[in-house]
Amino acid sequence: MNTAAPHQNQTGRLSNSKAPLFFLTSVGLWIFVAEVLIMFLFALLPEIPPLAEPFVGGGLLSLLVLPALYRFLYRPLKMENRERQIAEYELRGMGMELYDKAEKLAQTLKDL
Repeated sequence: MNTAAPHQNQTGRLSNSKAPLFFLTSVGLWIFVAEVLIMFLFALLPEIPPLAEPFVGGGLLSLLVLPALYRFLYRPLKMENRERQIAEYELRGMGMELYDKAEKLAQTLKDL
């Protein structure tokens, strides 16, 4: 039986109900800062052809935002998925154990 406080999960880690908002805010700020840096870079560089500017800007933005997406989206989702898989494995084991005990109980009741 799990006797952990409601704010802790079974691994003892504190669950943060504001985590999605934190991740969204972090990625949004990262994108904003990256775009500002790109605009400053465009101001310092010589004139770029108008047709190339969106591609250069988009490429630079993608390169600058990729680390934030990895850090704040991919890695937490990967860890959450790993924890879910472990919990599912443990749950299957407990289910099989419960089934075995129920079978033994049924056999004991038949023998009485």
